[in-house]
Amino acid sequence: MLNIKHNLKKASLAAVFCGFLAFSGPLGAQDAPAPAAAPVTPVTQEDVTLPTLVLAEGPVVIELFSSQACVFCPRADRLMADLAQQAHVIALACHVDYFDVRVGALSHPFCTERQNWYMRTLRAGPNYTPQMVVQGRHDVLGYDIPAVTDALKQAAQEIPPGIAIAYTGTGGRYRLSLPGTGQDQSYRLWLMAYEKPLERTVSEGRNKGQHMQYVNVVSALQDLGVWNAREADEMEIEFRRQDSQKGFAILAQDEKTGTIGAAGRYLFGQEKGANNAPRAVNE
Repeated sequence: MLNIKHNLKKASLAAVFCGFLAFSGPLGAQDAPAPAAAPVTPVTQEDVTLPTLVLAEGPVVIELFSSQACVFCPRADRLMADLAQQAHVIALACHVDYFDVRVGALSHPFCTERQNWYMRTLRAGPNYTPQMVVQGRHDVLGYDIPAVTDALKQAAQEIPPGIAIAYTGTGGRYRLSLPGTGQDQSYRLWLMAYEKPLERTVSEGRNKGQHMQYVNVVSALQDLGVWNAREADEMEIEFRRQDSQKGFAILAQDEKTGTIGAAGRYLFGQEKGANNAPRAVNE
């Protein structure tokens, strides 16, 4: 079992719609007056046990839509860091740009676009932060541990097959081994590259002065086209890594439902062996 200790406590859902209530556009965290709201109750440390997932066939994909300007996002960011420690979890933190800090921002327009797509596909609107989407299907409040736990339990019953990723030995070229399912099902393939752990002291807004460590912050998104999962297949892709990046994930996603049909990840300088256990290689 994974034991998690951090400051997490449930608060009202209305208060978490930070971007929806407090800001009306891509402004700095202090550019708009804060709405009248109940003061945030100081949280106390509590022990939380999340389920140990049996993931012999493939990974669980967890996406967090976050913002440094959102007062409740640090709780979800810390929970995400804990979840990312599970060997079979592909944790992807996408920071939205419809409101953010002005200095040291981690946001990207494509994160907002992806959250907008989930809002339409899952009918999960209006957009809010922190939002977690588990396996492309389960929309939950990003720090609500009972809801996250329930989503993980559901995801454990619908684990997709893994995508094997190997470095070809040629700069920037990687080989994807895509699993066949025997079903005539098409998926959009996405590459999502993410950063090494980042440390930031929030520069402004309600989180001003908080020193945070952010993990797996998404910094690049590529559309690799459509793949039909009827038969196993292989394809080569090109991705030029940045020195700051830790690795990338490949998601095969149903464009109608959001369901993740297959997934894999590659850590730069490492290659996963059986059951996603990393082992070092020379890249």
